[in-house]
Amino acid sequence: MLFVIFGSVIVLLSQLYGTSGGLIAVCVFTIACFVVRNRLILNRAANSDACAAKLLDAIALIQSWQIFVPQTVVVEHDDIGFTGGVIGLGKNTKIVLPKAWLSFATEELATAIARRALAVSTGSYTRGLSLAFVWNIVGFLLCTFLPGAGLASVAGLVTTMCGFTVWSFFGLLMLPTISRNASLQIDQTLVQLGMPLELVSNTASTMDQLQDDEPERPPLVETLFHPVPSVQGRTRQETVRGFAAWNVARTALFFSWACLGFLSRSVHCNLGRPELWMLLPTD
Repeated sequence: MLFVIFGSVIVLLSQLYGTSGGLIAVCVFTIACFVVRNRLILNRAANSDACAAKLLDAIALIQSWQIFVPQTVVVEHDDIGFTGGVIGLGKNTKIVLPKAWLSFATEELATAIARRALAVSTGSYTRGLSLAFVWNIVGFLLCTFLPGAGLASVAGLVTTMCGFTVWSFFGLLMLPTISRNASLQIDQTLVQLGMPLELVSNTASTMDQLQDDEPERPPLVETLFHPVPSVQGRTRQETVRGFAAWNVARTALFFSWACLGFLSRSVHCNLGRPELWMLLPTD
């Protein structure tokens, strides 16, 4: 339904204002998806004294590590692999936690929250949003130059959509490294702040058991397809080099809804799992 609506508006605006009109529509739809998703997530907030008490204990521990924690919300969910994430922008940025994570030990819960708090405070989260947005818009524009592609007709738009799906696949190969760099840099920052590396690794293991349950992966497989580092990869104390942007790979997949990309709900982490379509699993 959304693809039909988005596509119809893109074709109409392209007929009226050229390719720039269609691109403006894609930009607006991307922002709309972001805003609506955030509202839907917040509507599932879990309000209970038990949730609040466990959360306050974890946040108090994080503050003792001298880490600023944005507003944190616990949400209800059915899929055990739901990880929450970070939503919003600027002063409205919020950390989203799945209710299942309240069963973690206080130190592990604090570590999981601290990771996301650092992603926000270091600007890595904002870089991820920005790069994901630019990656999709630039890719969508480039695909309009393919033979037979365009935005002013249904046939041209379908060709553009197919080209963009290939572009998204390239993103699945290139962007995970940038996401992993961000996660590993955050781990290193936590260790520099005095957190034991064992606690970082144990928290990653606890989270991984609810998701892929792959503590070890072949290096090539992880490099190409996994934006979240394996538990084994987190135990290395090598300095992380290269550009880093938190969760950029899977944010780009969500943003690709607005570009009519066919891969947004078809990757290994969210295929057939509706609760993970809008907020894909992350660190």
